[in-house]
Amino acid sequence: MKNQLNFDFANWPAPGTMLRESAFASLAGAGVSVIVAAKTQALWAREMASYLVSPLLAFALLFVEYKIVEMLLKRELDRRLGYLQAFGCVAITLYGIAAVVAAASAEEPAPVGLSERVLLFLCLFGEAVFVGNIIWTFRTQNVPESGRMVSPKTVPSAPGDPATTQRASAQTLTTFNSSDWSNSPTVIFGVSAAFFAVMGTVLAKVGFLVTQVPVAWNGSTTQVPAGYLCASTALPFAVFAVIYFVLEFRMGMRFGLSATRIHFVCTLLAVLETIHVYLGWASTWANTGSLNNPVTAGDFGGALALGSLALGCFVWNVIASKRNALAAA
Repeated sequence: MKNQLNFDFANWPAPGTMLRESAFASLAGAGVSVIVAAKTQALWAREMASYLVSPLLAFALLFVEYKIVEMLLKRELDRRLGYLQAFGCVAITLYGIAAVVAAASAEEPAPVGLSERVLLFLCLFGEAVFVGNIIWTFRTQNVPESGRMVSPKTVPSAPGDPATTQRASAQTLTTFNSSDWSNSPTVIFGVSAAFFAVMGTVLAKVGFLVTQVPVAWNGSTTQVPAGYLCASTALPFAVFAVIYFVLEFRMGMRFGLSATRIHFVCTLLAVLETIHVYLGWASTWANTGSLNNPVTAGDFGGALALGSLALGCFVWNVIASKRNALAAA
């Protein structure tokens, strides 16, 4: 009986992967809700879209933190506490979804401040478990003497073995091999820019998909196709794609996949936070029809902070690329 209660966590997805997939699920749910709200003008759909942005930001932030800490510590965090963090945050998110659905069933608006409360609970619970996981990992695991995260497929060899040195150099060069196009930051950011540009064009030009959204301009409100706003989100990804293209194919720099992913996630979060601010204003305008609560620069504080973080990740990626190039030389 005792053996039957032991769970083999080794066969489960990594906690970081679960946090990432939860962020993607929140993004998909928010996207579907936006489409439903644009087509039906349903209050519950607007509230659901606005609500799901909060868990999206929380899950993405926790995922980035998880990957950064594991990279810096060069070890895997405790999986049991990682699963507690992931499943606990999912339960909090489902609570908020249930609150929105219950309010819609009663034909009432969602509870005031629901998104803020859920975001607060997600951050408090997620960060508390995350910090506890770091402390527990330090107490229960020994730091590798080499200071590197040991791969399960790595076979220890004698330090002076020429074959070992040759394999290490080959592995380092493989990590930054530009022949693997799926790991190229130019491709990652370029494909993302193309995706948003194509989606925006489709939403603006295909007749039955064209929906009008409000935009404040010169003290008045005008209606523009939602596709134009969608296409504009391609701009930051396109800028980084061009910069990475110059660095990769003109200057010969090679970038690590983990740092590139973190940079991409931070850029995506900055874009999503900007969309969140707009959706909040659009929802207020749709309910009141008034411009008494205009969007100010202070409302974009979160987006600016995430944008600064994305720039910092880009600088970090460039510095890490130079260090790796010197180590491989």
